[in-house]
Amino acid sequence: QSVVQDIQQKVQENVDLQSGYYVVYGGQYQNLKNASTRLMIIVPIALALIFLLLNFAFNSLKET
Repeated sequence: QSVVQDIQQKVQENVDLQSGYYVVYGGQYQNLKNASTRLMIIVPIALALIFLLLNFAFNSLKET
């Protein structure tokens, strides 16, 4: 990701685009960005579900 951020910064500094034109970054970078967003949602939900299932299985948070 840092490589793409470096490229975005250099393009903004050095390339003067005419009105109505813009640069889109895609490919693996876009896929990684989408996957990271999904994981930020799914992982906490999965951990909460695991916690609830363990709680139901052992009937208490205090038992060890």
